[in-house]
Amino acid sequence: MTDAAMGSTGVYWWPVYHALAQTGQIEVCVANAAHMRDVPGRKTGIGDCQWIAELHEHALLRPSFIPTAEVAALRQRTRYRKKLIEQRACEGQRLSKVLEDAGIKIDSVASELLGVPGRAMIEALAAGERDPRRLAALAKGRLRAKLDALEMACDGRFTEAHGQMRRLHLGSYDRLSEQIATLDALVAEAAAPFAAVLAWVGHNSVPISALAETAIARRLLGQATGRLDGKNAATSTVRRHRIILANAMDYAVELGLLETNPIRALKWTTPKVSSQVDRLVGRMTFGMPACPHG
Repeated sequence: MTDAAMGSTGVYWWPVYHALAQTGQIEVCVANAAHMRDVPGRKTGIGDCQWIAELHEHALLRPSFIPTAEVAALRQRTRYRKKLIEQRACEGQRLSKVLEDAGIKIDSVASELLGVPGRAMIEALAAGERDPRRLAALAKGRLRAKLDALEMACDGRFTEAHGQMRRLHLGSYDRLSEQIATLDALVAEAAAPFAAVLAWVGHNSVPISALAETAIARRLLGQATGRLDGKNAATSTVRRHRIILANAMDYAVELGLLETNPIRALKWTTPKVSSQVDRLVGRMTFGMPACPHG
């Protein structure tokens, strides 16, 4: 056997793929299950296998991207790190709800609930301090200009039950922060083989602030119309790329890196892509007779 094809459903194909690929003698094609639409009469495992084999025999399966071991190790760490950051954010939101129930609205005055001042106020509440003036006095930096508002925000009904939930949420938050710090080191270690690539990207990338120029933003949007092989991408793909870019620029505006979203301000029409099928290729693939009219 020299070729094998399979569908990439869930994680069940991983051990089979690695076992076949490690032989060094079998070329494995892992196809996206979405590219192999349901066909009537092929609902059994054997029928699916026969259908995949037939598609692969006629070169109608597009192999999915299978990363190298180094890329897979880096991607595994970065994806898990992203999940942990999302979980930590959820713990922060749960803590905010506990404080909201207690009538404590620190995050309505401070930009970050779990910053140094906000955390000091929460710890003081847990230690038994209930005087809003003393709690507000823990503010630092620019937050001290809002002492009156902080006093009102700290005037609540923080109870022992709230303190217990605070301890649980903060404990989870801190544990997740430690895991994220560990993953930061693992990501840096896994990214070491790509140091030259990352340096090239950093050297050839423009700062976010440069996208405020219309010409640069239009050029960036123009790059979203192409594929890696140099051909034009499908219209639906181009639209999706534009939405992704617009959302990324919205986030840049939220962070204060841009004043306005340059992508949404552009007058730009999605280019049309021809989807004409070569009839000769169709006849060769499926064995159809030639059309008498060409």
